Amino acid sequence: MKPEPIQSGTDNDEASPRRVVSSHNRRPEKMNALAELLESGRSEGQLLVFENVVVGLDGAAPDCASADFIKKKMVAVRFERSQFSWKMTGSEFERVDFIGCDFDRVLMMKSRWRHCSFERSTLIPDFSDAIFEDCNFAGARLRGLGQGYGGRRTRFIRCDFTACQLDRLQILAGRFEDCRLDGLQIVKCDLRGTLTNGQLLQKNADPFGTDNDGAAPRRV
Repeated sequence: MKPEPIQSGTDNDEASPRRVVSSHNRRPEKMNALAELLESGRSEGQLLVFENVVVGLDGAAPDCASADFIKKKMVAVRFERSQFSWKMTGSEFERVDFIGCDFDRVLMMKSRWRHCSFERSTLIPDFSDAIFEDCNFAGARLRGLGQGYGGRRTRFIRCDFTACQLDRLQILAGRFEDCRLDGLQIVKCDLRGTLTNGQLLQKNADPFGTDNDGAAPRRV
């Protein structure tokens, strides 16, 4: 029996009050909400929605230029159409969504994610020793920049990878447990030792597709 598709992590918060912050409104009190979130994290409260914000890249507001979110916790936040270059090492995320977002680079080592969504987002991740539970990667693109991006010992538990693309990514000794993989595309990845429910995700993995350049993306 295939796992059911996973909704965005904040979908259950839709009935809750929503506080929307957009980069189109640069008033200090509005952008301060994002700066405070990055500084202190967030463990409770009404759903907070950010649209078209920039963190850790050119164009970010001064208080959002630093992209370190280390060993903190974030709950019930939704980012839409936003851009990041972010360090999230050792942090916890619950019901945090990144919808249609672009991560230039994101360091997620030893982080933990529950009921989060990266739907239709693009990520260049390092998620070694990270754990993702009930997360949504539908329509997302996870890509590498050589052997420095991807991760080791990453676990995905009950996650939805429908129509997701893994592109030149290195995932070594990873685990996909009870995940939905319909239409998952694997493009020139190194998946040595990575299992899905006890079976190799990519048998006889060809690291970065060195001997099948030009071949069509492999679908699972």
